[in-house]
Amino acid sequence: MKTILKTVLALIAVSCAVAVLATRWEEVSAVLAGTSWSLLGLAAVGLLAYQVVNAGVWSTVLAALGMRPGFWSAARVWIESEALRWVPGGIWGYGSRVLSAPSLGVGKGTASASLVVEIILTNLAWAAAALLLLGAPWTGEFLEAVLHSGWIDVAALASAVIVALTVAILATRTGRSAAGRLLDPLLRRVPWQELRWRPVLGAFAAYAALCFFNGSVLWLTVQAVPGLDISPLETIGIAGAAWLIGFWAIGVPGGIGVREGALAWLLAHSGSLEAGMAVAVLWRALQVVVELAALGTAALTRAIPARRERREFGVLRVFNF
Repeated sequence: MKTILKTVLALIAVSCAVAVLATRWEEVSAVLAGTSWSLLGLAAVGLLAYQVVNAGVWSTVLAALGMRPGFWSAARVWIESEALRWVPGGIWGYGSRVLSAPSLGVGKGTASASLVVEIILTNLAWAAAALLLLGAPWTGEFLEAVLHSGWIDVAALASAVIVALTVAILATRTGRSAAGRLLDPLLRRVPWQELRWRPVLGAFAAYAALCFFNGSVLWLTVQAVPGLDISPLETIGIAGAAWLIGFWAIGVPGGIGVREGALAWLLAHSGSLEAGMAVAVLWRALQVVVELAALGTAALTRAIPARRERREFGVLRVFNF
């Protein structure tokens, strides 16, 4: 029943995104016609570099748990496993990585713990990127509009916040919430007292740098499309917010549809909605192409000897301290 529900939610999310795009396709296609393909190609190269290095940082997370697999070996398993995240439910990429971990000499329990640490660090890193939106001029205007939209709206917002806080407090006190039942077993998988915190900090620094790099690549994509005037820092903040929204769209594979909608809406504050939608379409298309390229590269490079791997990627072991 849960699988059916998650599949239906995924289909609804994608259908809504397609429906909205269809209603404005004529305007969006006109924007796409003015795309700078050279800038888009440069963005694709940057996104491929991001994909490979981001996958390899998993080796640093594993180092925090006492394991030190090769950078490329860990990246290859990560890339091949992530291809399964498109299966409804969103957990198959993680499950595949746990099952593949023994090929790296990593136990399944350690692999499970590394996934929890990785999720926490990546969410913190993207949240740090999203904080840049606080400096965007339209953020203040949006908050001001909310506060001056009338006492009924403000009262409704305040009531919602109070209810949410009350539920959170009660859930914390009772320990019987669905979130608690989900998070507690996951958090208990991590041997917190045995963690090596220097690699943890190194992994966070790497993820944070990659988030900012990813946002910069998104800015290149924005520059390739006419109709948007936005700074690099604001674009990085938008990338962070859109990623978080897509990640927490539980049950929607890869956040598809949800993340694009958030990205288009946020970008539209610096231009037209059609331009924002065009960027969202191109950004998802780039990600799919790059992920396929990374998957193909991972399959073709299985024969890289471990010694050569250490030599080629040794510079990146700095994150392991």
